[in-house]
This record gives sequence, structure tokens and C-alpha cells, in this order.
Amino acid sequence: MLDPKAFSRFVEGLVGNYTAYVCEVNGVMLSADLTATASAHGEMMHITLKMEAVKAEPYRPDVYRLILKEIKAANQ
Repeated sequence: MLDPKAFSRFVEGLVGNYTAYVCEVNGVMLSADLTATASAHGEMMHITLKMEAVKAEPYRPDVYRLILKEIKAANQ
């Protein structure tokens, strides 16, 4: 899920603009370009995140559960 609030999780008092361009096929995100131009504590910042699928295969619940588990572990 792409949510502008994700940026404020890392920087308190973040105010600015957020833009996302997403390529999605059958509910699977293949690429995303996220850009935020913001101000926090009087300092301007520009954040860019580019994601791209490197491999796409048929849906397999066990593989997606493993990926989700790895992502959650990295964010703790």
C-alpha cells in the first residue's frame, strides 16, 4: 500500500507533497516511482524511491507469506 503517511513515520512534523506513479497488473505492483518534496524542522528535503519487479511468477501463497515475513522483520 502506498501511503504518504509512511514518510512521516520517519520524520516528525513532515509537511509537503507526495506523488506516486504505479504500474500494476492484475493486482500485482510491477513498478512504482514515489516522490516527496517536504519540509521538516525548517529544512527542505526531496525523497525519491524507485521500485521495480525483477521477477514475476504465478501466485504462490507460500512465497508471498515468506516475502511478507521478511519485510515485516526488516521493519522491526
